Amino acid sequence: MINFIPFDHRKGLKMSEEIKGKLADVYVLMYEAFKGYEDRCYMSNKLFDIMQYHGQLPEDVFGKIKQFVDENLRPLIFNADYWSDIIKNDSNGSYDENNHFIINSNRSLENIVFKKYEHICGLLDKLGVFMEEEFHLGRL
Repeated sequence: MINFIPFDHRKGLKMSEEIKGKLADVYVLMYEAFKGYEDRCYMSNKLFDIMQYHGQLPEDVFGKIKQFVDENLRPLIFNADYWSDIIKNDSNGSYDENNHFIINSNRSLENIVFKKYEHICGLLDKLGVFMEEEFHLGRL
């Protein structure tokens, strides 16, 4: 359940119930996109769904959402080397003669999985802070 503070302190105006509902929808879509970090197609579909709110939210509200998404979600989807620093760490394996990275043990694989999950938890926390500070939404 998302809790709203119905007063927009920046403008001194109350947000309409419709806008609050749409913000909640976008928040859930962003949250789900991050939770689906192992599936770029899934995240891309969530990003598409988020972008559909462009004409449904006030320009300044959507602009902040778009900036957050561009900085935090898009790189996960479109940067093929996003996880390289975590996966291709020398302590996790080495490159073979074909320049393919080979993970050296199950322990290294577990370490990679944990570090990726830890990174996503940080992004989810960042999302919660963003939505709380910018739109006065309670955290998911």
